[in-house]
Amino acid sequence: MSSSHAFRERKAIMQSLRDLDQAIGKLDSILKAVIYLIITLIIVAIFLGDFTTYIATAGSLILALSFMIGSTAQTVFESIIFVFVRHPFDVGDRVEIEGVSYIVKEMHLLATTFVLEDGREVYAPNNLLAEGMIDNIRRSGPMSERILVEVSFDTNLETIEQLRERLVKFLESESREFFPQLEIFIKDIKECNLLILEIEISYKTNMQDDGRRMMRRNKVGCGSCPFMCALKDAIEDLYITYRPQVKRYQRLPDVNTNSRSSSPSFSNRRKTDSSRFSSGLVRPVGSPSIQLDGTFGARSDYETEDMEEEEEERRRKTLSAVGEKEHDERLEAGLGTAPSGPLLVTVEEIELEEVE
Repeated sequence: MSSSHAFRERKAIMQSLRDLDQAIGKLDSILKAVIYLIITLIIVAIFLGDFTTYIATAGSLILALSFMIGSTAQTVFESIIFVFVRHPFDVGDRVEIEGVSYIVKEMHLLATTFVLEDGREVYAPNNLLAEGMIDNIRRSGPMSERILVEVSFDTNLETIEQLRERLVKFLESESREFFPQLEIFIKDIKECNLLILEIEISYKTNMQDDGRRMMRRNKVGCGSCPFMCALKDAIEDLYITYRPQVKRYQRLPDVNTNSRSSSPSFSNRRKTDSSRFSSGLVRPVGSPSIQLDGTFGARSDYETEDMEEEEEERRRKTLSAVGEKEHDERLEAGLGTAPSGPLLVTVEEIELEEVE
């Protein structure tokens, strides 16, 4: 043990004793107040003479006060049991509460102050700490650590055994820090492409001094080779690798989009449909159509594109013939020529004849 480490241990012990003295002093003050109150009640009862009436009055007063300070009294009692009876940690201890690592800085009768690894201070009530699980690292014995390594699925078992033997030799050479025993397990297999190895090593001390633990585990160059460096060298020498599986995906063409875009007249046909709907020449599917001769028909307006083109051509010829006939009639009547431009005949202008 180094001199700096011994100094920190001595300082932590002195701080712990001082905090316990303060807690005991507060508890002594509380007990003195309770004793003085009881003595006062007894003296008053002696001088009044009517002891029965006084006891009834005092009992009613105490019952009323219990509703006011009952929760506070319960908190104080639980804190006293936690600090003096259970006493799960001292100042300077490394503890883990709900998976978070803390260093105990100060202990008081009702609350405890912790310090996180980044320097933040946390104040926790002792009555809440009494309800949870606390891992005390300082009071623990020799501890172990598990390291996960991902390797390729085609790594054979002989190579894994060679890796274990090399790591055991390293632990034997560093017998001051490690026990010469090591276990390697195949923890999991993922997608038939990845092996997850779990390596368990055992230290000869606990992990109270986190800086020393990280030094012997990771730090490069301290007079002795840390475990992670030895593990890296062994993996490289044994050619243990892992290459992620490359998954290739091919984008399939959209059949509907390609079929529409490949037709050169698709957009033109859509525009023609819109104009025909607005002019009243095309009816929705399912409605009865009207022939230009005034009779009703029961055909469908446009079921396919070929039928649509044929129907459009037939209507164009019919409208052209009607326009020429009207032009000749206007000339014979002396009304002049027909108005220029295409002549549109809507459904409302055609006289419908009743079908017998």
